Amino acid sequence: MTEAADPAAILVVDVEPELLAPLRDFLEQQGYRVHTADSLAAARAALDADEFAVVLQDLVLPDGSGVDVLRKAQGLAHPPELVLVTGHATLDSAIAALPPPLPRDPHQSARLLPLILDGEVAGAFQNKQADADAGLRQ
Repeated sequence: MTEAADPAAILVVDVEPELLAPLRDFLEQQGYRVHTADSLAAARAALDADEFAVVLQDLVLPDGSGVDVLRKAQGLAHPPELVLVTGHATLDSAIAALPPPLPRDPHQSARLLPLILDGEVAGAFQNKQADADAGLRQ
């Protein structure tokens, strides 16, 4: 594993191919290196094999909870910025993962997703860059 995350690497974890493929395409068009995973096991394997600056994570996975991926990512030596994107949010799951709230209507989410992601991903990368800059100053 590298010493620090690729500043343009994103892990996208979602089980719905109709969302995963367009999301990957959108982020790649923005210049990001995107790795996708469609299960808890695949996400864990990706986090073990590579470092990411940002993880965009669905909550519901076929083999577990997306919160488990978030916890694994938070425990890494260089934890990525975490963004929870889900249509399956409950108050308990939101508290467990502490995500920003997103619209629950999938059609509304599909229309707003590029705007939300552009802001969330840009903000996440700004946070990572600020952390890196702070580390260089120390």
